Amino acid sequence: MTSLKPYFSISAEPAWWTLLLALFMIPFSMAACSLLFSLLLAVWIVSLLRGESLFPIPPYAFWLLTFAAITLISTMCSRSPLTSLADNRELLVFLLIPVFQKMLCSPRRLRICLSIVLISAVFSALLGIAMAARSGISLDHRLRGLTSHWMTWSGLLMMVFVFFSVWIMQPGETLLRRRGLIAAALLVILTAILLSLTRSMWVGTAVAMILYIVARRPRILLAMTPLMVVIWMLLPHSVSDRIRSVADPSDPTNRDRIHMVYTGWRIFLDHPLTGSGPDTIKLIYSDYRHPDAKQDNPHLHNNFLHILAERGLPAALVLVMFFVSLLLSLLQLRRHGGALQRRTATAALFVGVAFLVSGLFEYNWGDTEIQFLFMFIISLPFVSALSPEAIQCHTGTEA
Repeated sequence: MTSLKPYFSISAEPAWWTLLLALFMIPFSMAACSLLFSLLLAVWIVSLLRGESLFPIPPYAFWLLTFAAITLISTMCSRSPLTSLADNRELLVFLLIPVFQKMLCSPRRLRICLSIVLISAVFSALLGIAMAARSGISLDHRLRGLTSHWMTWSGLLMMVFVFFSVWIMQPGETLLRRRGLIAAALLVILTAILLSLTRSMWVGTAVAMILYIVARRPRILLAMTPLMVVIWMLLPHSVSDRIRSVADPSDPTNRDRIHMVYTGWRIFLDHPLTGSGPDTIKLIYSDYRHPDAKQDNPHLHNNFLHILAERGLPAALVLVMFFVSLLLSLLQLRRHGGALQRRTATAALFVGVAFLVSGLFEYNWGDTEIQFLFMFIISLPFVSALSPEAIQCHTGTEA
């Protein structure tokens, strides 16, 4: 009797093509990529039940597991348990880390996945630029591509831009060739990020890239100064005015974020251990809103403040420990890994910095599309394809 194991194996061709399609669809269809990633999770679970090995899990995964456990406790104590329970599906995104670990098991597979992510981002950026050319740029009609929100669209582009910018600026051979084409793609993506008018992503991108350049190639800053002056002069007024508003205390949205700190702190004081419950901020915001706040908000525009209010102090501390563990693990790989591992760890490290900084002004931790891509990127330095020996797939063949 013919064995059915290849059809259930995570390395089977249908699963591989499902992964590629899911990565491509992240900025285009939330429903499609959620379905595709769910299929991958189902196949992975079946493979575990059939006795396939569980690949080594990165050190930071322990904190994600702890965060998930605390979230379930918060759900049981929630102000609206059913609302919180429905929101818990986001925890399944964490399971994609071992899926990526298992599937990206050769340099060729890694190269293909990275190419798909870059191509997808370029298409998404071009779509946004075309929309800007047709309808103009304003805060009343923010660019969002085909995603559900402009924060999602710009956040996805930010992570791709930072990853590949750091990737190609590092010396030595790259897994992806043709740096010129990648640089051209990054120029398109950067243009879209600027046109998005999303300040949190601008700040995250700028801080991550400046830190990398200062740490690795400080002379580039001097060379880039004239270029930055020219770019500033060519920016549309809507973009340059938006940039000026970043540090403007009289800006209404800046004042509203200050009001959110007041609101989040009051919610935390009433629910210090378990929070109000996942996805309940939108339900109780009006009860705690600052007297001068003009509107209610579904979230608190800061990852740590939001988790503190929504899930309590233990969850917020665990989230901090997750990021500490992630950054330390990436730093260790950057120093002691193989050549490809060091390159990928460095790129992922600065994506983590961009994510952290932008997350001080936006709740990107709660954005599922952002989580899909973020979990993919932070998984890359730990996959078997980047070990010094670069082992092949457990089937012995590459896709």
